[in-house]
Amino acid sequence: MPNNEQQATLQADTSVTPREDNVVESQLSYPLDLNSSKIIERQQLGLRYPREYMRNTGRILIIKFNDDGVVLTTGDGKFFFPIPEELDNTYFTALHVAFSTASTSGTPTIQIRNVTDSVDVLTTKITVDANEFTSYTAATQPVISFANSQLAKGDIIAIDCDVAGTGAKGGTLIATIQS
Repeated sequence: MPNNEQQATLQADTSVTPREDNVVESQLSYPLDLNSSKIIERQQLGLRYPREYMRNTGRILIIKFNDDGVVLTTGDGKFFFPIPEELDNTYFTALHVAFSTASTSGTPTIQIRNVTDSVDVLTTKITVDANEFTSYTAATQPVISFANSQLAKGDIIAIDCDVAGTGAKGGTLIATIQS
């Protein structure tokens, strides 16, 4: 069992509670919005992880780059975000996009760019097929360049739109990062 100082650090870093049986418990709470207009219920999930797995479970970043009420347009730098110190020396392991309103024709195409290193992260860009909401179901899946996927603290990452499709709104990047 860790001492009180270690417990406080673990709780502050990972929002979990260590137990004597070497299991870490976490309570995740998220809004459940069935009609996309307001939060109607909050649901809690109880999760249990052995402590030795907590450090390498990865992180998922959800980044809104286009407002729900605004039609997506082409252009570089639709959104920029910095890599914090806590994600130094990690890698993008999966990148996907979702829209709240699907494109009625055309295939929205997104590139992720490391501005600091002047490189594109993807060798095959993220696409969302017409009338689909996410890239998870796309005919062509994105491919990450391993050589360009490493992140360092202070890196600036840009989300670029190469093809907008027709009527796509509410663009969100879903980025999985691991060490």
